[in-house]
Amino acid sequence: MIEIAKIIDDRSLTEPNSEWFDVIGSLGISRIDHLFNRLDGAYPHWWRNNFPDDGAVQNWRESWVESFDENGITPESVRLGLAACKANSDKPPSLSEFMKFCKGGILTKLDPEKAYHEAYAGLQQRLRGEVGTWSHPAIFWASSKLSFDIRHQTYQSLKSRWEHALNAELAIGAWSDVPKPEDAEPALQIAYNREEKTAAAQQMRNLIERSGAVKKPDDNVNYREWAMKIRDDWQRKGKKYPWISYKMADEVLNFLPKRES
Repeated sequence: MIEIAKIIDDRSLTEPNSEWFDVIGSLGISRIDHLFNRLDGAYPHWWRNNFPDDGAVQNWRESWVESFDENGITPESVRLGLAACKANSDKPPSLSEFMKFCKGGILTKLDPEKAYHEAYAGLQQRLRGEVGTWSHPAIFWASSKLSFDIRHQTYQSLKSRWEHALNAELAIGAWSDVPKPEDAEPALQIAYNREEKTAAAQQMRNLIERSGAVKKPDDNVNYREWAMKIRDDWQRKGKKYPWISYKMADEVLNFLPKRES
């Protein structure tokens, strides 16, 4: 009987037809081999023990590449899928599991509370001019819709809205790269929307009034000048008002339109 291996001359039937087998100059290996190594690094010993010999590795390469090509899985989606896999799976993924990660199908696996705290930390990093650490881009895009609330409310108070925003974002299945802070809206380097600006201004007024630091202004008061007075005192290091007053006044002045001359 002629062995199949002899018929195909030890060459892959899939390999010549896919970019996944092309050697990448910066890596010195193909994309699919790089993925194998990344999975081996994420799940040391556990991953490699699934492959008793080189034939098993070759079968894995062909099977996964075939599925990637059939389902339009790109190198970028694999990068995101690998990040999501490492963040949400304690064991090496099967092909179908990994495909779901690549397509963003992790609605039940991504812990909303962990994602919330990641979003909070990431938004703080962006205030410092950093891109932030994001295990999945959907977390960033969901947080951009609730950025003000995330920075000022607890998870429990925002739980329902956050889970809705996160699940809606994950359901999209494809995302733009997380932008650099300087490429985002100038408002505190976070993409505030119009509703959040209004909420921020109102919250500032309420907090300062409750602090007793200033008398509650009447309807004829120019609130921008009121906020500028508080910030000016901080810049003079007067420290006349509570810290929250300076913080909220500065936020309002950062995102309110400049007064027309």
